[in-house]
Amino acid sequence: MKKYLVILVLILGFFGCKTDKDNPVTPVSNLTAKNYYFGNVGTYYNYSEYLYNKSTNTFVSFGTRSSHISEKITVDSIEYSVMSNYVITPDSSVSGVVLMRGTDNGIFSKVDTTGLSSKISNTLLPQLTYAIDPEVLLFSYPLPAITWDAFKFNVNLSTLLTFTAIKLTATYAGTENIYVSALNSNKSAVKIKYDVELALPNPANIFDFFNQKYTAFAWYVENIGVTQYEGNALIINTLASGKIDFADTSKVIRETLTSYEIK
Repeated sequence: MKKYLVILVLILGFFGCKTDKDNPVTPVSNLTAKNYYFGNVGTYYNYSEYLYNKSTNTFVSFGTRSSHISEKITVDSIEYSVMSNYVITPDSSVSGVVLMRGTDNGIFSKVDTTGLSSKISNTLLPQLTYAIDPEVLLFSYPLPAITWDAFKFNVNLSTLLTFTAIKLTATYAGTENIYVSALNSNKSAVKIKYDVELALPNPANIFDFFNQKYTAFAWYVENIGVTQYEGNALIINTLASGKIDFADTSKVIRETLTSYEIK
């Protein structure tokens, strides 16, 4: 398993998805994706985090996550909002940064995983080349867009093999009335399902693949943003916090919005 994780770290070390030019759309109402994303400096969101206990089939309070827009920066001529995240649990306190932007047609993120590739044995690097989406398309508008490719990471292993190592698919799963703790009331939310498919070759036999699929959901409320996450912790922590932890693949978590302010 450690050998698989070596390749996984390398892949995630170059994590990044599609531009809105790849998803031309015609608005069908006065709403746009910007009604679900707010990137002004000073905007913040606080969440309570819960860990799923399989033996009791319940979610147990586990920690908190706070996110705030600290500044604006320009990367490759594109302006991003810098979302700084702080996650506190009984076991640890970690921080991470996600670069975010919103257009009328979508919400995009560029996950910063600088340093992960340094954990890889240098002997693997010359054998691998990549075709990587530069951003993750988290939310596509207008709805329902049904299903869209949010991110792909294609790998060429020397001249022997080409494969999609990571594929993130997003699906419009309808609308739900969801309780928002920050408002102490129910709100109509757009539910998005995220599926990550991993296909990693066995280092001992590159034609033998380790395949895995993980799922998570996010609920977007108009004029607020994401009010709840639930599902596999690897997806949620990568999309929401910009912090990748391979131990998270075995965890199921829930995050609920407890307070926020939009500037």
